Amino acid sequence: MRCRGYDFEITNGDSIIVDTHDQDMGNPDLSTFILGSAFGVIGIQRGLIPIHGAAVVTEDASVIITGGIGSGKSAILSSLIIDGHKYMTDEISMVFTEEGNPFVIPSYPQRKVDAKTSVETGDLISDATLLFEDGKDKFAIRRAAEWHDETLPLTCIIEIIPVVRKDGAVFTPEIEEITGHESLKLVMRNQYRPRFVASIGTPPESMKRLLEITSSVKTFRLLRPAEGFPIKETAGIIAENCF
Repeated sequence: MRCRGYDFEITNGDSIIVDTHDQDMGNPDLSTFILGSAFGVIGIQRGLIPIHGAAVVTEDASVIITGGIGSGKSAILSSLIIDGHKYMTDEISMVFTEEGNPFVIPSYPQRKVDAKTSVETGDLISDATLLFEDGKDKFAIRRAAEWHDETLPLTCIIEIIPVVRKDGAVFTPEIEEITGHESLKLVMRNQYRPRFVASIGTPPESMKRLLEITSSVKTFRLLRPAEGFPIKETAGIIAENCF
């Protein structure tokens, strides 16, 4: 694997070898990649199901908020944390099943937020580290008090989809429960780094876990306006349906 001029070799689900080609090891892109793509590949090699999204803690379980890049996952997580909820992961939710029941494993205690979102949600970034991703300034926040470090059952997965109406009208976020084969497709398309999953393939054991996940949890699709995204309102809808 290659990223930002570095070459990575990931093997056996427990080893990451980095060839920096004599570049500065202090580059924040290096740690971002290791905690993102490399971490996802390690999970796949260990037989876990890596879902691209944040895992938020409810009273005694976890909820995954998934969706494509720019869908608003981190913004919604930020709003939920301001409301007093903890999180297990911001970027990759590692899921395993035990006796047919799905669980989420805590990841690294770091989440990301951009400056605009921090202002809208009141999420302070005075102690954050500046990153530069996808052409945008983002901040990495590491606060142990916000993070939950124990494995929890997974009870709900919700996919966020930004939508532009044909008439350009702003609308209230809409939520719909998804079941059956559509639920399976939702989870499969939101696995972390689909191109890595495609290159490795989906062995029978992983497909079994995917089916166990989608048959055991509630699955929702939430459509939100692409412009004028009401972060707190959307977070409230998720809490009402999944918490």
